[in-house]
Amino acid sequence: MNSESVRAFFEQHGSVESLEFTEEFEDHLAERATYTKHMVALYEVVEVHQRAPRYFSNGTGLRAPILMIGPTGANRMLTVPIEPSSQKGIWLPVTAFECNRHHIERYQEAL
Repeated sequence: MNSESVRAFFEQHGSVESLEFTEEFEDHLAERATYTKHMVALYEVVEVHQRAPRYFSNGTGLRAPILMIGPTGANRMLTVPIEPSSQKGIWLPVTAFECNRHHIERYQEAL
C-alpha cells in the first residue's frame, strides 16, 4: 500500500478523527511495558494523534493496515499501528512503540 492507497483507505474508512482505546489495547501496553522500546503511556498515544502525525502503510493483510507516526509532547517519536473501527473516522490503536530509524526517516520525508 503506497500513499495513494493510504488515501483511498482513508476515503473508505474516514480519516483519523479520533482514537478509541480498548481494554485489550490498554492491557497490551501494560504487558509490553517491560521492554524499554515499548514503554508507552496512553497519554503519549493521544499526544501523537493531537500533534503532527503522518500516516503510512503497514503492509497488506495485517490487522493494523496503517501506521500513525509522530512526536509526543516530549518529542519522543512513536509508531502506533492502527485499524479502523466499525465507525467511520474512529480508529483503534493495536500497539505502540518507539520509532526505529526507518520510521523516523519515513516521517521526516513526509514533512
